[in-house]
Amino acid sequence: MGCGSSKSEGAAGGGGGGGGPAKPAIEATQAKLHSALRWQKVDEVKDIIAANNATVNEPDPANGNCGLHIASQNGHLELVKILVGAGANVNAQNGGGQSALHMTISYDLDDVTAFLKSNGADDSVVNGEGYPAKFGLNGEKDPNSGAAKVRALKAATTEQELLDSLTGLKGVTDVEKAFIIRNALEKKKEAKEAWTPAVQATFSEVLQSLP
Repeated sequence: MGCGSSKSEGAAGGGGGGGGPAKPAIEATQAKLHSALRWQKVDEVKDIIAANNATVNEPDPANGNCGLHIASQNGHLELVKILVGAGANVNAQNGGGQSALHMTISYDLDDVTAFLKSNGADDSVVNGEGYPAKFGLNGEKDPNSGAAKVRALKAATTEQELLDSLTGLKGVTDVEKAFIIRNALEKKKEAKEAWTPAVQATFSEVLQSLP
């Protein structure tokens, strides 16, 4: 899937042949651009784009990542702005169906996420695993996911918050049991006063409910 279109867009906007640079030349320049983006070489990025704008939406043949994926997942907001200004497709998807938003949302890169959204990035774009961008690469940002419920447990500070977060973990199947136990025991040490007998009883119920 090229970076000039997203899976949801199909072939629209892909662009055809014509008088542009030969493909090998574009791919060689793409490799230089992606390296410069990864290492945050702002001036080099500007020079490459100025010399050959076609590389902005050229994917890495190995994984389908576009320049915008690289700049976004590394939190390089200045470079993201440069790429978008040069015509980068904000909804382009790589070989796994990930958009730049999938990455920035997973990695809590809020400033980059906000910029992408303000420039048309769609958080409903679905990746190859079936997760929309708004829930991250693996769906971990879904408030109903097991990962989100474990985060709620880790953030709990009062007895009621512990009870609520533990209750939410009953029967969870998308997070390993050992991971839940480890986080619960760490919280028990951290919040000794809030970890009351009622909380301990609820934790025992959680353990019994997990596969």
